[in-house]
Amino acid sequence: PASMRVAAAEPAESPSKDLSPDDMQVAALHTDDPEYVRDPLLGVIAEMRGGILYHDPPIFGGSKEKGLDFDFETRFTSPDWLSIIGSPRPLIGAHINDEGYTSQIFAGIAWEWWFLKPFYVDFSFGLAAHDGYIDTEKLHRKSLGSRVLFREGLELGWNFYGRNDINVLFDHVSHGNMFGKRNEGMDTLGIRYGYRF
Repeated sequence: PASMRVAAAEPAESPSKDLSPDDMQVAALHTDDPEYVRDPLLGVIAEMRGGILYHDPPIFGGSKEKGLDFDFETRFTSPDWLSIIGSPRPLIGAHINDEGYTSQIFAGIAWEWWFLKPFYVDFSFGLAAHDGYIDTEKLHRKSLGSRVLFREGLELGWNFYGRNDINVLFDHVSHGNMFGKRNEGMDTLGIRYGYRF
């Protein structure tokens, strides 16, 4: 019939016009843009990272402690109220030493800059609490001066397939001579893998 021929000739509407906001978010799962948080785990977890770090390398100060640190870190989606400082992502994590030397847990915020995709650099700042010595004369242990320390981290990373990262991490903990004279500080340096949700 003629009516059917007319209907068949009408151009089909773009499928995107029929997509709800939720459907559009699901469609975005197929993009390879690493800056987009596709589907946060439990609604808030944006990324998880982990790796192996060289414990206490002689970078900013002498090296006294030994071993490797197993690193675990979780990064969360940035809440709206952090947009005023560039929307950093809150994080929590831990360095666990494999030989019984100083381990630490930490929390803070991290900024990420994509200077040449797929390469990026990020900087994190926060606090760390450790199980090492505050003041000691032991030759192979550090006097960190305070149970809670400031922590700064710097990473250079490479993203592949949108969700996967390999990065090199350097971080430093100390109290900046704010809590006494004992402030040997401690560094870690190593490689990590990250997965973006």
